[in-house]
Amino acid sequence: MPDPSADLVESMRLLHRRFEEEGTEPSGGSPMDYRALYSAVLIRQRSIGGDLQGVDVQFDDPRIVAPQPIPYSPFCPASLPRLKKGTRLLIGWIGGDESQPYVAGTWLGNGGLDSLSITSGWTAPAVGGDTVTEHDAGGGGVPTIDIIDVADISAATLKGRDRLMQITFTVDNNINAGTPLLTVIMAREYIDPISILSKDSAAVSITWGGGAYFVLSATDTINVGSRVVRVQVGEADPPQ
Repeated sequence: MPDPSADLVESMRLLHRRFEEEGTEPSGGSPMDYRALYSAVLIRQRSIGGDLQGVDVQFDDPRIVAPQPIPYSPFCPASLPRLKKGTRLLIGWIGGDESQPYVAGTWLGNGGLDSLSITSGWTAPAVGGDTVTEHDAGGGGVPTIDIIDVADISAATLKGRDRLMQITFTVDNNINAGTPLLTVIMAREYIDPISILSKDSAAVSITWGGGAYFVLSATDTINVGSRVVRVQVGEADPPQ
């Protein structure tokens, strides 16, 4: 005697196969599967309130209209990756719920990472191989420079960053010892700054105004001409 349940199972199998092959969309093709991951291209990344980040994307599949922005939860707590435009991502939906899209932690190529910041109290483990820090690269932000002795100095330029900078200034009239020359305003305030001064072609000294700026002053007569000074800055007691 034939088993009725076997006929039912076979009918369901054929129906499922038809949906896969012919689709249920008006234009044909397979229906959207919100339990799957779909590839997309990053248009931009932006803040969506507080520390929360979102991404605007364009799906490869033209049937999907992307909600903008899609919440972006980094792979590591307390981290903030900044992605480049054009980065290819995978997008999914939590529990298959169309109203809850998310960015899967997978990079499909192109674009890449602009920056990565991590805010945490944890101690990094030992790292094998070579590393490059902002100290090695003459890092930090870009400081600014102001002329104090405008009567004797006609121009001043600064190249580099907080950690390592080169200052060039033009002296139009001989400058006496003890005269304040220039103010350099740091990109960030240093708690306990230390500095190494290279007096390439000028007799000068550094006086710190807290950790936010320092003043260059003449320690001897500085004659007319172009002068160059190099300064390296660090923390005497860096944060642990």
